[in-house]
Amino acid sequence: MRDIVSGSDFTGFLDTRLEFYRHIVPLLPGRIAAGGVAAFEIGATQGKAVTALLEAAGFADVSLVRDYAGLDRVVVGTRPE
Repeated sequence: MRDIVSGSDFTGFLDTRLEFYRHIVPLLPGRIAAGGVAAFEIGATQGKAVTALLEAAGFADVSLVRDYAGLDRVVVGTRPE
């Protein structure tokens, strides 16, 4: 992936790994209807951090889904009604 975005505006997102989520999650409450769901595929070590970001943005029922290998893979949260 790094080779694909090398030299682009997205290179910085790969350096911190959480920067994408830190940028996008605060924008979600104004773009997802009440009762709507936000879901992100994450890296195996990002579960706690992305969960905390969604909770801080006011999402409810935030949960972490693991893949078949038992690794954190998706974080899901619902915008309260």
